[in-house]
Amino acid sequence: MTQPPSKPKRWLLAVDPRVYHWDTLFVKGKEMWRHAGNRPDALRQLKQVQRGDRALCYHGKAEHAVYALAEVSRDPYPDPHDHDSKKW
Repeated sequence: MTQPPSKPKRWLLAVDPRVYHWDTLFVKGKEMWRHAGNRPDALRQLKQVQRGDRALCYHGKAEHAVYALAEVSRDPYPDPHDHDSKKW
């Protein structure tokens, strides 16, 4: 028996606008999410994100605003910029 496809999950991706501003996302149209830092809880959750999931992109700090609705375009993979290959 095959399992029915799971429903897409919903995520909140928060970032400080001084680190990554929404203008950058709209210009690029697509971006690898690299803003979890070294927080184990955030990295653990990022490993659960799957292609097709939806996300609200949120600016914290001064702006406190949702700036984009996004769809995850691929499953998690190791960060190519992390030479220790410990982050995803």
